[in-house]
Amino acid sequence: MRYHGPNMAGRMGKYFTKSDFRMALECETQLYYAARKDEYADQHLDNSFLEALADGGFQIGALSKFLFVDDPVASKITCHDLSQDGGLAETATRMSQVNAIISEASFCYEDFFARADMIRKIESKLELYEVKAKSYNGNKSKFWKKSTHEISSE
Repeated sequence: MRYHGPNMAGRMGKYFTKSDFRMALECETQLYYAARKDEYADQHLDNSFLEALADGGFQIGALSKFLFVDDPVASKITCHDLSQDGGLAETATRMSQVNAIISEASFCYEDFFARADMIRKIESKLELYEVKAKSYNGNKSKFWKKSTHEISSE
């Protein structure tokens, strides 16, 4: 697949993101249209169900910060500049410290861009955490693995 998305068209951003990659895996045509938002309307923009799912994900992301610090707001662990260039600059500043905990950290390599839910840097060691939220139908027997008492990936 040849990528004719945001980077080459210069219409969205300048990096090929994780979201772009996931979209391309599902449907190359969808990626083509997403890269040209000024030409084609997005039918998902006014979808209240998708908005509710996103809100739930944001709530889980906010809650996960408490696994790292007692007061995420006072600790200022979140990168607030969500533009690609601003996020990269803010992440670089925080990564220059010996130890850091960063929520919404931004990274790029060549034309590729990724935003991590949570990064913990301890001297030269880097830990990456991705936070995922998933609903289930309420049937606990399908939610938990019986033998290990772990959450089932199904």
